[in-house]
Amino acid sequence: MTTDKYEFEEIAAETTGWNTILGSNIDKSDEYIPTRIMTIAGETVAAGQPGYISSDGKAYLAQAKNSKLPCLGIFVDAGVLDDDVRLQRMGEVTKATWTWTIGLPVWLSGTVLGGLTQTKPSVNATLIGIAKSATTIILNVDIVFGTTTTTT
Repeated sequence: MTTDKYEFEEIAAETTGWNTILGSNIDKSDEYIPTRIMTIAGETVAAGQPGYISSDGKAYLAQAKNSKLPCLGIFVDAGVLDDDVRLQRMGEVTKATWTWTIGLPVWLSGTVLGGLTQTKPSVNATLIGIAKSATTIILNVDIVFGTTTTTT
């Protein structure tokens, strides 16, 4: 028996081998809920920095400038050129060194490459999420392709 929406197998209490079924269901969920993107670093990146994918197919540090957009998420892995890294798109991300004001929006910085801010940029404003705590953001990344004619 499967569920209607995601075609997950239901697991009855008496089911043996439930861990295999659960593992399969988790794998299926990635097809429906794109919380993370696996990609390749195009430069050195740190966990907690915003990233975008360039025309070469690699991930770079994002900035609210036309040439550094669209931001696709927050790196959850640190990496150097050609490392496999993940960009998280939805859910909670925590970084011990963040000092957010709880409840306020977190934006992609227009002035710092790979930076985040709680001050909305005047152009290419890209909402990253909302500060849940001083060190945690609830991600829901807007996709902004650029709204100015200046490319920097």
